[in-house]
Amino acid sequence: MANYNELTLGTSAPKKLGNDVISKTVVVDFAVINDGNGVGAADTVEVIKLPKGAVVLDVVANVITAEGGAATVDLGITGSTTDFFSNLDINATGVSSAANDIVYSAAQTVILTADTAATGAAKVHFSFVYAIDETLASA
Repeated sequence: MANYNELTLGTSAPKKLGNDVISKTVVVDFAVINDGNGVGAADTVEVIKLPKGAVVLDVVANVITAEGGAATVDLGITGSTTDFFSNLDINATGVSSAANDIVYSAAQTVILTADTAATGAAKVHFSFVYAIDETLASA
């Protein structure tokens, strides 16, 4: 199992949507991870860092490029690796949403975990919509 930090690949600056709601999109391009070798089963990719007090309202996965063979991934945090997606199919283009209201009292790194071996072609845009609970953020 390997861990890849891809936070600098294809990220967008956070955009404030009003009422202190923030949207950030991260592109996970498996064709460039690990020097173009992709990931194997149980490998993880660090996707985004959420600040202390983040209240995640929605996570949208838009598979832009299908893997080309059976491939699924999980998306969550350490200790709760499926907070957002469990067995997300990345071998079919399309959009999936994981609407939820998860509150994080500490800063968290969202990680993607590969469920299947030899994932090296898919490209997925993950959009995170979250607010900040000021009470938790300042505690």
